[in-house]
Amino acid sequence: MMKAYHMTEIISESYSLGVSERIRQLQDMCNMYGDFRVAIANKAPDGEVRWTKHYSVMELWGSDKGLWLLSKANNRTIFPCELVLDIDKDPTPERLDNICQQLEDLKIPYKAYFTGSRGYHIHIIDPGFLSLDAATAEKIKKVWIRTFDCDILKSSTKTMIAIENVEHWKTGIQKKLLRKYP
Repeated sequence: MMKAYHMTEIISESYSLGVSERIRQLQDMCNMYGDFRVAIANKAPDGEVRWTKHYSVMELWGSDKGLWLLSKANNRTIFPCELVLDIDKDPTPERLDNICQQLEDLKIPYKAYFTGSRGYHIHIIDPGFLSLDAATAEKIKKVWIRTFDCDILKSSTKTMIAIENVEHWKTGIQKKLLRKYP
């Protein structure tokens, strides 16, 4: 089991987004999609994986310490209005293209990212999920995730994923937008 570390124990590293841009990005996401949680994850020099506690973005706005954590956050929870298709089984560009083409044929807007680690994330924002209770929304997300044979853990809003345009904690490679529709 991974140990949770206090934020002051986390080793800071350089990231693609500047401090103010990262905070602005997270605040904008919170304003558009509602509150969510963020955390910092990294590998210590001894190879141990370290995670901070998961903090609410809205709670962090109110203090310098909170803004510091927002400036270093590299993981976030999935939004209640978001479906994430995580292609980590056979993560080839061809598989990504196939799933994206199917979504386009269905006229479903999405953003597809290389995660910076081993696979791809396809993010679908659907405000319709907000009109459902959490259990029903999760069931519907599972149907879509199974349809495309993606990671079922991404059906939960408690699951952490790499933040867009930020370097992945395992590899240091930026999570980068590859394509979007429309």
